[in-house]
Amino acid sequence: MKFGKTILALSLFFVASTTPQAREPYRTNCDAGCITPSQAILLAAQGADFKPQKGVSGVFELMIQATGASRMREFLNSETDYRDQRNLTIALDPEVVDALKKEHGVNPAIYFKGKTIRVDGIASRIRIDFTSNRQATGKYYYQTHVRVKDPNQITVVALSTAP
Repeated sequence: MKFGKTILALSLFFVASTTPQAREPYRTNCDAGCITPSQAILLAAQGADFKPQKGVSGVFELMIQATGASRMREFLNSETDYRDQRNLTIALDPEVVDALKKEHGVNPAIYFKGKTIRVDGIASRIRIDFTSNRQATGKYYYQTHVRVKDPNQITVVALSTAP
């Protein structure tokens, strides 16, 4: 009987030690009304089942870890990999990019990277289709975006809180 308990204890230890560790939960100093990236993603996904493309409105707080751009918009991301399922993307319209450049004297991607921001808006689940030779492959994934149409939607809360 002792041998069986020892094997069970060792098995549980092995499983616990080899299981990927969950990241530390997102910490926020925001009041109770703010929404974290993980909450935004979950709420937008749940809302997509009932009202596609509507999303969840609120004030979202996130630290900008990476940035990107397309022909149409610039993106501020809560994760280093924009394809990470835990990533919340802030999508800046071109007019907003221009206004923020004028206000801060530098591109928003440079200005906001490493800072914690709050964004007042709507988090929506967006389908991203994979393409090959500009043709849809039938494969896709989802991202959660908050589209910014007015520079007043964004407020800097703090500089980087990363260790």
